[in-house]
Amino acid sequence: MQPQVKIPESISEMITGYLWIEVSIGKSSAKVFCLQKPGRPDYFLKIAHKLPRRDLLEEREVLKWLSDKLPVPEVICFDEDDDRDYLLISGIPGTDAASLSGNMDRAGLVKLLARGLRRIHQIPVENCPFDRTLEVDLKIAEFNVKNDLVEDGDFDDSRQGISAEALYDELVRKRPESEDLV
Repeated sequence: MQPQVKIPESISEMITGYLWIEVSIGKSSAKVFCLQKPGRPDYFLKIAHKLPRRDLLEEREVLKWLSDKLPVPEVICFDEDDDRDYLLISGIPGTDAASLSGNMDRAGLVKLLARGLRRIHQIPVENCPFDRTLEVDLKIAEFNVKNDLVEDGDFDDSRQGISAEALYDELVRKRPESEDLV
């Protein structure tokens, strides 16, 4: 189902005739669509409001930086209009872990995830141009709480009934002394 949003011409020309399937797994704030067309590679189109953060702009830069370090999707096109960012990326071979969780034993899935995390952790951080330290993430969390961008009902079971403000205060109080940058 194509969203009721005008897609920039730079992208719409590339995806003419593709079937749109909304992707509902994951925690992206963007609308995500798998685009499929017989005989053509799958694409993924992400559409997100520019405010409060330009997540798709950052994702484009991260994917470009990782492209020679890990098997990540190729950035096909990035465009924007006054309100939204649009990121078109390639599909990559494989199956997401959420889809595997019901089809394989937990120990096997944990081993696969651990292997993937080990590959990510092996990338040297010295030349990484992105800053996602606790300091930065706590500032983002504080902004989100102060601007009512956190849905209190979207917490896990153990945090149900706790306000976003109280949870943020807990994060600040329990902040570790050091962090392992990845």
